[in-house]
Amino acid sequence: MSEAEDSPGASPAAAALWRYCIATYRRPAVEEACIALQDTLGIDVVLLLFAAFAARWQGASPTAEMVARARAATMHWQGTAVRPLRTLRRQLKGGIVGVPEALSEPFRKAIQRVELAAEAIEMNVLASLVPDAREPLPARDEALIQQALIRVVAQAGVVPDDVALQALATIAGAAAA
Repeated sequence: MSEAEDSPGASPAAAALWRYCIATYRRPAVEEACIALQDTLGIDVVLLLFAAFAARWQGASPTAEMVARARAATMHWQGTAVRPLRTLRRQLKGGIVGVPEALSEPFRKAIQRVELAAEAIEMNVLASLVPDAREPLPARDEALIQQALIRVVAQAGVVPDDVALQALATIAGAAAA
Protein backbone atom coordinates (compact mmCIF):
# COMPACT_ATOMS: atom_id res chain seq x y z
CA MET A 1 0.00 0.00 0.00
CA SER A 2 2.08 2.89 -1.19
CA GLU A 3 0.50 4.84 -4.03
CA ALA A 4 -1.00 8.23 -3.15
CA GLU A 5 -3.34 8.72 -6.07
CA ASP A 6 -6.98 7.80 -5.78
CA SER A 7 -8.14 4.33 -6.51
CA PRO A 8 -9.22 4.16 -10.18
CA GLY A 9 -12.98 4.30 -10.74
CA ALA A 10 -13.56 4.90 -7.05
CA SER A 11 -16.73 6.30 -5.54
CA PRO A 12 -16.25 9.44 -3.42
CA ALA A 13 -16.35 7.26 -0.29
CA ALA A 14 -13.79 4.82 -1.74
CA ALA A 15 -11.51 7.69 -2.81
CA ALA A 16 -11.69 9.16 0.71
CA LEU A 17 -10.99 5.72 2.22
CA TRP A 18 -8.01 5.20 -0.13
CA ARG A 19 -6.47 8.60 0.77
CA TYR A 20 -7.01 7.94 4.48
CA CYS A 21 -5.47 4.46 4.31
CA ILE A 22 -2.43 5.67 2.37
CA ALA A 23 -1.88 8.62 4.74
CA THR A 24 -2.22 6.41 7.81
CA TYR A 25 -0.01 3.65 6.38
CA ARG A 26 2.78 6.15 5.68
CA ARG A 27 2.95 7.40 9.27
CA PRO A 28 5.92 6.25 11.37
CA ALA A 29 5.90 2.57 12.41
CA VAL A 30 2.46 1.87 10.87
CA GLU A 31 3.69 -0.14 7.89
CA GLU A 32 5.74 -2.37 10.18
CA ALA A 33 2.83 -2.80 12.62
CA CYS A 34 0.40 -3.64 9.81
CA ILE A 35 2.75 -6.17 8.20
CA ALA A 36 3.44 -7.79 11.58
CA LEU A 37 -0.30 -8.23 12.22
CA GLN A 38 -0.82 -9.48 8.67
CA ASP A 39 2.04 -11.97 8.80
CA THR A 40 1.67 -13.26 12.36
CA LEU A 41 -2.11 -13.19 12.83
CA GLY A 42 -3.43 -13.19 9.26
CA ILE A 43 -5.18 -9.85 9.73
CA ASP A 44 -6.47 -8.10 6.61
CA VAL A 45 -4.72 -4.71 6.72
CA VAL A 46 -7.24 -3.07 4.39
CA LEU A 47 -10.08 -4.18 6.66
CA LEU A 48 -8.16 -2.92 9.69
CA LEU A 49 -7.65 0.53 8.16
CA PHE A 50 -11.27 0.58 6.97
CA ALA A 51 -12.40 0.06 10.59
CA ALA A 52 -10.25 3.01 11.69
CA PHE A 53 -11.71 5.13 8.87
CA ALA A 54 -15.27 4.12 9.78
CA ALA A 55 -14.62 4.97 13.45
CA ARG A 56 -13.35 8.43 12.52
CA TRP A 57 -16.10 9.06 10.03
CA GLN A 58 -18.94 7.82 12.26
CA GLY A 59 -17.48 9.14 15.50
CA ALA A 60 -18.11 5.69 16.97
CA SER A 61 -16.46 2.32 16.72
CA PRO A 62 -18.02 0.15 14.01
CA THR A 63 -20.39 -2.42 15.44
CA ALA A 64 -19.44 -6.09 15.47
CA GLU A 65 -22.16 -6.58 12.85
CA MET A 66 -20.62 -3.98 10.53
CA VAL A 67 -17.15 -5.51 10.91
CA ALA A 68 -18.61 -8.96 10.21
CA ARG A 69 -20.35 -7.63 7.07
CA ALA A 70 -17.12 -5.98 5.94
CA ARG A 71 -15.13 -9.15 6.49
CA ALA A 72 -17.73 -11.28 4.71
CA ALA A 73 -17.84 -8.86 1.78
CA THR A 74 -14.09 -9.04 1.20
CA MET A 75 -12.80 -12.38 2.46
CA HIS A 76 -13.21 -14.19 -0.87
CA TRP A 77 -11.51 -11.35 -2.74
CA GLN A 78 -8.69 -11.38 -0.19
CA GLY A 79 -8.23 -15.13 -0.55
CA THR A 80 -8.60 -15.26 -4.33
CA ALA A 81 -6.76 -12.11 -5.42
CA VAL A 82 -4.92 -10.13 -2.75
CA ARG A 83 -3.14 -12.86 -0.74
CA PRO A 84 -1.99 -14.90 -3.78
CA LEU A 85 -0.59 -11.75 -5.40
CA ARG A 86 1.20 -10.80 -2.17
CA THR A 87 2.61 -14.32 -1.85
CA LEU A 88 3.89 -14.26 -5.42
CA ARG A 89 5.41 -10.79 -5.00
CA ARG A 90 7.20 -11.87 -1.82
CA GLN A 91 8.47 -15.09 -3.41
CA LEU A 92 10.00 -13.06 -6.22
CA LYS A 93 11.83 -10.71 -3.85
CA GLY A 94 15.55 -11.28 -4.17
CA GLY A 95 15.12 -13.18 -7.41
CA ILE A 96 14.46 -16.76 -8.40
CA VAL A 97 17.17 -19.37 -8.89
CA GLY A 98 18.21 -19.33 -12.53
CA VAL A 99 16.58 -15.98 -13.31
CA PRO A 100 18.69 -12.86 -12.86
CA GLU A 101 17.18 -10.36 -10.46
CA ALA A 102 17.54 -7.70 -13.15
CA LEU A 103 14.96 -9.67 -15.15
CA SER A 104 12.64 -10.72 -12.32
CA GLU A 105 12.53 -7.41 -10.42
CA PRO A 106 10.49 -5.49 -13.04
CA PHE A 107 8.02 -8.39 -13.04
CA ARG A 108 7.86 -8.31 -9.22
CA LYS A 109 7.15 -4.58 -9.33
CA ALA A 110 4.37 -5.18 -11.85
CA ILE A 111 2.86 -7.78 -9.50
CA GLN A 112 3.06 -5.20 -6.70
CA ARG A 113 1.07 -2.71 -8.80
CA VAL A 114 -1.56 -5.38 -9.47
CA GLU A 115 -1.65 -6.21 -5.75
CA LEU A 116 -2.31 -2.52 -4.99
CA ALA A 117 -5.07 -2.51 -7.60
CA ALA A 118 -6.59 -5.56 -5.89
CA GLU A 119 -6.48 -3.74 -2.55
CA ALA A 120 -8.15 -0.73 -4.21
CA ILE A 121 -10.98 -3.00 -5.37
CA GLU A 122 -11.33 -4.26 -1.81
CA MET A 123 -11.55 -0.66 -0.60
CA ASN A 124 -14.30 0.06 -3.14
CA VAL A 125 -16.27 -2.89 -1.77
CA LEU A 126 -15.73 -1.74 1.82
CA ALA A 127 -16.62 1.86 1.00
CA SER A 128 -20.05 0.67 -0.13
CA LEU A 129 -20.73 -0.03 3.57
CA VAL A 130 -20.30 3.69 4.33
CA PRO A 131 -21.57 5.22 1.05
CA ASP A 132 -22.03 8.74 2.45
CA ALA A 133 -18.51 8.94 3.86
CA ARG A 134 -16.19 11.54 2.47
CA GLU A 135 -13.12 12.72 4.32
CA PRO A 136 -12.92 11.51 7.93
CA LEU A 137 -13.84 13.91 10.68
CA PRO A 138 -11.03 15.73 12.45
CA ALA A 139 -8.79 13.77 14.82
CA ARG A 140 -10.66 11.28 16.94
CA ASP A 141 -10.13 9.54 20.22
CA GLU A 142 -7.35 6.99 19.84
CA ALA A 143 -9.13 4.58 22.22
CA LEU A 144 -12.22 4.63 19.99
CA ILE A 145 -10.13 3.69 16.98
CA GLN A 146 -8.23 1.03 18.91
CA GLN A 147 -11.57 -0.50 19.89
CA ALA A 148 -12.48 -0.67 16.18
CA LEU A 149 -9.15 -2.36 15.38
CA ILE A 150 -9.58 -4.90 18.18
CA ARG A 151 -13.04 -5.68 16.80
CA VAL A 152 -11.47 -6.58 13.44
CA VAL A 153 -8.95 -8.85 15.15
CA ALA A 154 -11.74 -10.49 17.18
CA GLN A 155 -13.79 -11.08 14.00
CA ALA A 156 -10.77 -12.92 12.61
CA GLY A 157 -11.00 -15.24 15.61
CA VAL A 158 -7.68 -14.09 17.03
CA VAL A 159 -6.83 -13.21 20.62
CA PRO A 160 -4.11 -10.56 20.40
CA ASP A 161 -1.03 -10.99 22.55
CA ASP A 162 0.94 -8.05 23.99
CA VAL A 163 2.95 -7.60 20.80
CA ALA A 164 -0.22 -7.48 18.69
CA LEU A 165 -1.85 -5.05 21.13
CA GLN A 166 1.18 -2.78 20.81
CA ALA A 167 0.95 -2.94 17.01
CA LEU A 168 -2.76 -2.08 17.22
CA ALA A 169 -1.96 0.85 19.53
CA THR A 170 0.62 2.12 17.02
CA ILE A 171 -1.92 1.96 14.21
CA ALA A 172 -4.66 3.53 16.34
CA GLY A 173 -2.41 6.43 17.30
CA ALA A 174 -1.55 7.13 13.68
CA ALA A 175 -5.13 6.64 12.51
CA ALA A 176 -6.45 9.09 15.09
CA ALA A 177 -4.03 11.85 14.10
